[in-house]
Amino acid sequence: MDFILSLPRTQCSKDSIFVVIDKFSKITHFIACNKTNDATHIAELYFKEMIRLRTIPRSIISDRDTKFLSHFWVTLWKKVGAKLKYSITCRSQIDGQIELLIEPSIHS
Repeated sequence: MDFILSLPRTQCSKDSIFVVIDKFSKITHFIACNKTNDATHIAELYFKEMIRLRTIPRSIISDRDTKFLSHFWVTLWKKVGAKLKYSITCRSQIDGQIELLIEPSIHS
C-alpha cells in the first residue's frame, strides 16, 4: 500500500490515490482519496473497496507513512489478525512493486 499525493483535484474534490497491490496476483487497485484523510478514513476506504473484492489479508507491507503507523491502523489490523510489515524508506527491494508503479507517475 502507498499513496500518490497532491494530484489535480477531481470533480469530487479528490486529490490523491490510495494504491493497493496484491503481492501474489499483481492486481493493482487505485482508490481515490484526499491527502488529508486520516487513518480511520483510509481504513474505511480499504474495507469498502478491498474487502468486498477479496478476503482480509494475512499480512500487509506498507511504507512508513504516518497513516500506516497510527495507533488506530495498528490496532485495526491486530484485531482482524493481519500482520503489519513496514518497508525501509526508499528501499524498492522491499516494496518494489508499488514503488515501480508510483515513481514514474510522480516524475512525469
